[in-house]
Amino acid sequence: GGLDLRNAQNTSSIRELARKIKQEQAAKQDSRNDEVDFQKRFSIPFSALAFAFIGIPLGLMARTGSFTSTFLAVVLVAIYEGFIMFGQAGGPMGVVSPFLAMWLPNGILACVGLALLSWLNHRNHFWQNLATRFFHPGAPAPATLK
Repeated sequence: GGLDLRNAQNTSSIRELARKIKQEQAAKQDSRNDEVDFQKRFSIPFSALAFAFIGIPLGLMARTGSFTSTFLAVVLVAIYEGFIMFGQAGGPMGVVSPFLAMWLPNGILACVGLALLSWLNHRNHFWQNLATRFFHPGAPAPATLK
């Protein structure tokens, strides 16, 4: 026969997985693998928010004809994926807690994105320009620092 992928991925619901973790902990069994899976089910959807924190400043920094922002985005996705793979391997082994294994990549991306937004704010009066464009679309944008 062919490759059987039915058991390749945990298909239990979040509630079933939480119940299984409690049962494993009550029986003094190792539950870290299931805890990583549980945390991953919540952290991966939140990665969209973390990537938005990165994408907004990278999009604003992009210049026409420049691949710098695109290159940085690809590098950050690769780094994020590396962190996720480390978390999936290190969490069950006890190298890092299952919570940190799955949530640390989001936290790092969000911090880098907030740092970039802060840098843009100081460099270009970002929020003032945004407010001017939003509330007074016909008005010229305030002068920026070069």
